[in-house]
Amino acid sequence: MVGDASTARRCIHGPDLHRAFAKEVLPLTDPATELTVSPRIARDTAPHSARDVTLKKDPKIEPGAIVNIIGMGGKMASDIHIAGGAANAALMLNTVGLAHHYAKLGIRINAINPGATLTERVEEALTLEAQRLGVTRDQALADSQAKVPLGRYAKPEEIADVALFLASRRASYVSGALIPMDGVSSPII
Repeated sequence: MVGDASTARRCIHGPDLHRAFAKEVLPLTDPATELTVSPRIARDTAPHSARDVTLKKDPKIEPGAIVNIIGMGGKMASDIHIAGGAANAALMLNTVGLAHHYAKLGIRINAINPGATLTERVEEALTLEAQRLGVTRDQALADSQAKVPLGRYAKPEEIADVALFLASRRASYVSGALIPMDGVSSPII
């Protein structure tokens, strides 16, 4: 999640991206937003209903923005990722539902759905795939990226750029949006 200084907590969240952001992108600054890293906020708040989340109607709460980083697995079923996909789908529903609920308080909530992104996790998977196929890591990467219509994996800073935009005042009328960033690997609506 990303929020500006007036929201309850400020962070970027993502099971694959928070370490990469911390190493490769942060500290990020924007005139409207300052970011810090704190993993697992979305997981910790997802089980609660909109009435139970910590952002109660409080005169001290000022407008702000939350950006959830949620994997694409919640949009497309995979027989090897059913539990994770179900969790991602729940987080997407949570994002849209809470966006509706907290709009009246001036709190915007959006989500980014990244596909394969060049993080440590992807690097580890590439190493294993290269070993399995008996090819180099670079060949495994090239073969895998060839399957992405845009021809490459995302860079962590590209995901961060969209998160910064969504958290900024420039996106002041964007809320409840789920933004795919998978190089059009999953052409779904």
